[in-house]
Amino acid sequence: MPTLKKSGSGSGVGLAGGLRSVLWGEPITIKEESHSGPIKDYDIPLSLYEDDVFQYLICQEQKSRVSPNYFIHQTDLTERMRKIMVDWLIKVHLTFNLMPESLYLAVQLMDRYLTSKVIHRSSYQLVGMACLLISAKMEDVAPPQIEDFLVLTENGFSRDEIVKTEFDILVTLEFECSVPTPYHFMRIYLGDLYNTDDSFEYLCNYLIESSLMEISLHNYAPSLISAGALYLARKMYLDEPAWNLKLEEITTYNEEFSKECAVNICIFLRKLIRSTTLKGLIKKYSLDEFKEVSLIPLPSDLYHH
Repeated sequence: MPTLKKSGSGSGVGLAGGLRSVLWGEPITIKEESHSGPIKDYDIPLSLYEDDVFQYLICQEQKSRVSPNYFIHQTDLTERMRKIMVDWLIKVHLTFNLMPESLYLAVQLMDRYLTSKVIHRSSYQLVGMACLLISAKMEDVAPPQIEDFLVLTENGFSRDEIVKTEFDILVTLEFECSVPTPYHFMRIYLGDLYNTDDSFEYLCNYLIESSLMEISLHNYAPSLISAGALYLARKMYLDEPAWNLKLEEITTYNEEFSKECAVNICIFLRKLIRSTTLKGLIKKYSLDEFKEVSLIPLPSDLYHH
């Protein structure tokens, strides 16, 4: 029976690992265990599957999108509280040095859970914490332990409360946790652009990460948020047109759609930069390790649009 494994690795990988290999362009080898002869390895050109993976993600993103209007039913929560919660998750995510996917998945899990469950504001941090724990267990090799969060929150919650909340989230979502996020699509877009540098890629990540904080941006599909962020990043960083036919082919979005999303990301970021309290994202991307991309000025012609 053939098994899927990363080339050069001795351990097999499942669907998530195989998908990540395609997204990151890592080689995949089919290892055939033969009873009649030596084991044979067959290299698979990943380009054969890129279109199928992209179409699968497009299909799945429509099924898992969250309505930005779900706060109508949350009588004890506000959109402002959500911004504060995501800002806190960004700080915790950075503290534990988790994989980027963990943050996006945690916010997705939290929003999807809150579309089905009405909670009191005193439980909001508990839900956010449990969502980050679940996502880290799915995406990270060495996820933080519950005890780490107990220390972080100064024992504001008990171990049993965290475990029960994790379980309730998983049951409510029927254990359907793997969903496409803007990060997945941005990796695909950047993978098709061969002339990008680290600063440009960090800038793109900064822009899509900002979309996590603004619930109204969920009116756009994750694939379009990534296209809008790519448009905005090129406008901020490159001395060339923000959009062209190649980008339209890569993202499947024309300039009109991409620019509209870019304008709204830009308007929100301008407000966030001026905020005196929500500083987690801005401070994170002002660090040397992220090339200080949050210090790059926003294009005034977009936020005055």
